[in-house]
Amino acid sequence: MATSLPETFAWFEAQPLKDRERTRICQCGTEQVIRRSRDRSRMRAAMLSLVFVDQFLHQHYGSLHPRFRECYPTPQLAHHAFHGHTSPSWLVYSQYEYDPKPDWSLIAATLRDCLDDARTWLEAESGEPKPDFWVLVRYEIKREFEWQHQDDLMAALS
Repeated sequence: MATSLPETFAWFEAQPLKDRERTRICQCGTEQVIRRSRDRSRMRAAMLSLVFVDQFLHQHYGSLHPRFRECYPTPQLAHHAFHGHTSPSWLVYSQYEYDPKPDWSLIAATLRDCLDDARTWLEAESGEPKPDFWVLVRYEIKREFEWQHQDDLMAALS
């Protein structure tokens, strides 16, 4: 199963999404989106990876983010109660036990491949290397995800 950024985005876009879900998905509706997909494990991995990459680039490479969104207009994961974004960790948040057994190998592989493609895209767009990219990714994983999930994601980046 291909997990590159272009392939992951294309697969995501081919899922049975409602029109409004193509631009914004409220956190309370994520499980409905996942249930309607053709492959729930892959959808969880795709959503987590695409949202993480989108939010990561917005946070750390803001000047290039609008161009990235032209290529990959990932839906925003909207916070239910506030007017901001929800962390991609919501999709594997253990307290709610929506999916008590996420496919961590698929999530980690998809995230790693999407991030690797995002780094390549950034370097091509900016014309310069991004030596701090993986350091920033590790920082965001530690900041965003529950401790019990960090190891699964960090291992994929090694």
